[in-house]
Amino acid sequence: MEEILRYTECYPYFLQEYGQQVWNFVDKGTKKITMTSVNEAYTPFINALDASFFKVRHDRASEKELEFMKAMVKCGVLPCPTSQVAKIMGGSYNRVAPIRAQLIHKGFIYATNRGEISFTVPQFEQYLKRVYGI
Repeated sequence: MEEILRYTECYPYFLQEYGQQVWNFVDKGTKKITMTSVNEAYTPFINALDASFFKVRHDRASEKELEFMKAMVKCGVLPCPTSQVAKIMGGSYNRVAPIRAQLIHKGFIYATNRGEISFTVPQFEQYLKRVYGI
């Protein structure tokens, strides 16, 4: 269903997780996925991602790396210029460049264009918004 593709952004792991969650809401008699079951599965889907998939990534980040990623979220739109992240963090590009490099090396972010960055995993910015109330 189109909604599942939209909710998961076609990310393979998210598709798997949504399938697992939606199955819990399928009519046991017909064993058919309906719009009702798709919609009912959304909150458990997000909760499952938050508790495992996103949390594992979050917990691998240092304090400075988390500060950098929260600043990315505060940019408002991704991809975000690294210079804007530096400004939000109250420093210069040179000060945040090593943190940026660490996050790229760990696979949290990637350079979309020269001077711009984004998260490697869809919806990570929404997770950070939920966790930190950004």
